[in-house]
Order: sequence, then C-alpha cells, then structure tokens
Amino acid sequence: MFYQLRWDDKSLYIQSRIAAIIVRDAWCRAATDQKQTAVIEMYCVISNKLNKLYTVIDIVGLLNGTWESMLLTKHTYVEGELTKVFINRSNKELLTRCNKLRINDVYFNNDMRKTLDAACQDASLMEVCFKSPSANVFVTAVKLLVADDNEFKEKISKHARDIYYVLRKPLRRPKSKARTV
Repeated sequence: MFYQLRWDDKSLYIQSRIAAIIVRDAWCRAATDQKQTAVIEMYCVISNKLNKLYTVIDIVGLLNGTWESMLLTKHTYVEGELTKVFINRSNKELLTRCNKLRINDVYFNNDMRKTLDAACQDASLMEVCFKSPSANVFVTAVKLLVADDNEFKEKISKHARDIYYVLRKPLRRPKSKARTV
C-alpha cells in the first residue's frame, strides 16, 4: 500500500501514511496562504494481495493500473478560499493524524514543525526528497534548490536530514525476540 498526493498536475507517491498527511496538510496551508486556485487530492493505492509478497506479475499489474485506488480526501480551493471538501469516512484508519512528539527519533518541537511545514509546501523539493536515495543526497539538494529569498532556507538546510528521515523512512517496529523452549 502507498499513497498518491496530487496538487493539480503535480503528483507525489509516498509510502508512509504519516508523511502523506503531513505533506497534504502543508499543501492545503500553502494554497490558502498563497491565495491559489487548486485541487489537492490524496489517494490510497492498495494491492490485491494481503501477504505483501509481490511477484513480477504483481509489479506489472501495478504499472498497468490494476491495483485498487481510492480517493481519501479532496480539497478544492478558489483564490485561497476552501470551497469543497470530500473526506472518505469509510477508511478512518487511513486518515488518522500523527500527534506524536517524536517520529524516527526526530523530536517535533515548534521549530521543527514550522520548518517541516515550510519544506513540504515546496512541491519540487518534496519530489527531490522522495527521489533521493539517501539523506546525504537530500541535504546537498536542499542547499542547491531552496531559493535564497526563502525565509526558511537556513532552517530547512539545518533540519534537512531530519526532514528526510521523517518523510522517507517508514516507522520501524522492533523485532520481537524469539522465545526458546
């Protein structure tokens, strides 16, 4: 299962539910703050297998569009004003927010929240984040891509590694210890 976020013609594909919700909320705030006319949609793409052991045929099916996709939320803005909201209430577990104080060992103080919000509002930067193979590549890309007139450039550069780990890495569950009899 993964998530697709669309802002008009821009799309992001994200593995983590928490990251998808963070980016969606940041895009909604950006549309309001910048007084834009936009449609922001969040989809969940689900495979037809429950065991998560994918074969070549399953991947080809994904590429051919045979996996199920459902619209979770759709926000429509006209000149920064929210005009329509659609929320798929049948799948509440896919829409729950993250109100944790720590994700992947990154503490969410006010500075980190504001910086993450500012970084997520830049769709091209988020595209680079999800295409970067490692945190070091993303840190270097931030230094090159964030405009000098951006008031959050210094903070985004400072927290780039944490932003990468929050958005890219899914939550890891500790391995349970095998019991010996």
